[in-house]
Amino acid sequence: MTETNTVRIEKLVAGGDGLARMDDGRVVFVPGVLPGETVEIALAEKASDFGRGEVLSITETSPDRREPPCPYVSAGCGGCDWQHISPEAQHRAKAEIVTEAFARTAKMEITPRLRTLDDSARRTTVRMVAGDDGRLGFRKAESNDIVVVDRCMVAHDTINEMIAKPVLEGAGEVTIRVSPRTGDRGVWCHEGQMVRDLDPSIVRGARGSMKETVGDQTYKVALGSFFQSSPEAADLIVDVVKRRLNGLELEHGGTLVDAYGG
Repeated sequence: MTETNTVRIEKLVAGGDGLARMDDGRVVFVPGVLPGETVEIALAEKASDFGRGEVLSITETSPDRREPPCPYVSAGCGGCDWQHISPEAQHRAKAEIVTEAFARTAKMEITPRLRTLDDSARRTTVRMVAGDDGRLGFRKAESNDIVVVDRCMVAHDTINEMIAKPVLEGAGEVTIRVSPRTGDRGVWCHEGQMVRDLDPSIVRGARGSMKETVGDQTYKVALGSFFQSSPEAADLIVDVVKRRLNGLELEHGGTLVDAYGG
């Protein structure tokens, strides 16, 4: 028999779930919730000291809850975890997650300064999956089933133009990356599927590279490598570094290197 509990959500944690505690002290992680909400859950996964719950009903709703603007959420699309949360509450939650991470792992107290991107900023890289008919979509949460999409509201318009029609011959995962600033586009089929009617100017394969511009620098970026999800986000990072340097000259005319490796 499935165990059910009524819990109050304390906070959102890295990964997007809400954290709550059951009467016996066990921590339970619950998707699709907000801090302060009281929810009835069914335990879908149990361990000795924590569990994962599925929402059965919400008895006390947060004022930060909204109707998901994406039409594919109701179909179970697992691409975005926080469509049900207002943008302002999302920003607060991200700041709290970063603050707690520094306190827990680095024993440092910080106060994040939030700088949000313009609404026109969209993801320039998406990882999708194609069904047997070649149509692209995202996997359902906690499932291998596919939700086919005609467009993604968080993706750049150039990506949406590329996913609007079937392009693959065979099922499998695919990464699509575009650079609005240079005009480069790339497709990497992880299982080696064939791509129909692909513009010859589009880069192919994990080792295929594109150019991306941030600030006054141009980078060569492989489709299989990491880059910020939008050039606007990278601009913010570069701007913070420049302001921290405050005009200081590098010793012996050296060069700053972003050596972060994940």
